[in-house]
Order: sequence, then C-alpha cells, then structure tokens
Amino acid sequence: MILTQRTQYKQKIIDRLLSSPAVVEALTKDGEPAAPESARHHIFPYRFIQFPTQEPDCCISVDVVTAKSGTASIRTSQIFVWICCHKGLFSGDAYETRADRLAAETDRLLSGSTDFGIGRLQWEGMQLYEPTPEYYGYVLQYSASDFSRGRGGK
Repeated sequence: MILTQRTQYKQKIIDRLLSSPAVVEALTKDGEPAAPESARHHIFPYRFIQFPTQEPDCCISVDVVTAKSGTASIRTSQIFVWICCHKGLFSGDAYETRADRLAAETDRLLSGSTDFGIGRLQWEGMQLYEPTPEYYGYVLQYSASDFSRGRGGK
C-alpha cells in the first residue's frame, strides 16, 4: 500500500461493514428502518471523538496507518476500528452488548481477508475504549503487509 491508497482501504472496510445486516441493524437507531444508508451516517473514516451526541448512539470509526518496515520491499499497515456505544443502549439483562455484537461481526468480516495486501489480514488485538463516562466500546487492530512501491506509484 502506498499512502494514497489509505482512502481506498478505509472505503473497503466501510463497504464491507455496511454489507453486513448485523452491523447495519446495530448501528441503526431504534425505530428507524435498518438500511445501509441510515447506518452509513454512523461510520467514520477517521477517529470520531465528538461525544456526547444529542441522543444515545453507536458509531464505528476506521483509520489506516502505515508503519516503517524492516525491509525496503515490504510495508506494514495497521488498521484500527473503534466501536463505541452509549451505555444507555445496554440492556441490563443481557451479557452481550451492542458493542460486543459489533466487535464480533467486524472481526468476522475483516479477519483473514486478503483484500488489504499480499497476505491475510492479521488480528493484532483488542482494547477497551471509553471516550467519555457515558460511552464504551473497543478498539480492534489488524495488520496487513504489502509490497512497497517507488515514489509516484511506480
């Protein structure tokens, strides 16, 4: 991947997430029809930090960072997915939260994908994410290696 491809990678991830009825349903507000167009307003191609929102909500943020590699011929990209939900959307009688469902489905859609480099997308880990006391979620991290390209896209 060259840096100009970051946008394409983010768009691939967002499109893949929106192709999942489980993701669309979890991101759609109660009472709205579960449609990718509605869910699209809850997925951001950057780290979304504008909390709190007017109403309890869920969102997913995606970003890609390219790290220096040990060799000149391979680059490693880190893919980050932030999943964040308002604690008011948590039903007290269930052990699985909306953020849990979004994290599990995101991992199912991304882990092992070959759409981001020369090999399979590797899961690197998961961390808790609490941007404010009212919101909770996770940060999922993946890595992908790809051939380095010369300047100018060569």
